[in-house]
Amino acid sequence: MALDPIFISLADLEDSVGEAALGPAERAELARVRIMASVDFETVRRVKTPALLAAYRRFRHTECHRRSGRRRDFETYREAQAWWLEDYALFRAFHARHSELPWTSWPEELRSRDARALAQEGRARRPAPHAVSVFSSTATGKAANPAASGRTRRPSRSPRRCPRSARR
Repeated sequence: MALDPIFISLADLEDSVGEAALGPAERAELARVRIMASVDFETVRRVKTPALLAAYRRFRHTECHRRSGRRRDFETYREAQAWWLEDYALFRAFHARHSELPWTSWPEELRSRDARALAQEGRARRPAPHAVSVFSSTATGKAANPAASGRTRRPSRSPRRCPRSARR
């Protein structure tokens, strides 16, 4: 399930204190854009991203150090969804680095997935892969079941787990 993280409710994130993580100005701005006739993606992204990243860091800090059920669910999700997740994380990172412009307006070498350009551009994309995983698995409500999704293909390389720096 690919989902732009701005569509995730802060209240639904287990590792967040919800909108209380936002300051008064950000809460007011979020309330203002919610009643608009169309989505102000730029404002929602600007307001929610710091809270989403804080929730990711909290998950990494509290769950990756333990052998919790949530950590196992997270790793199961990453393994089951490895066939698309790394590419989507890379896309989200590039999308952010290129001012949220459509991928069709990115430099040709990125649009055509030139290996050298992807490697150069990809070095600056942390913590997007893990954060996208946490957000995606949170949005589905639990770790995905590969058999239920119809996808059973094994990834060509081992998916990343909780970052080594966060494991004990």
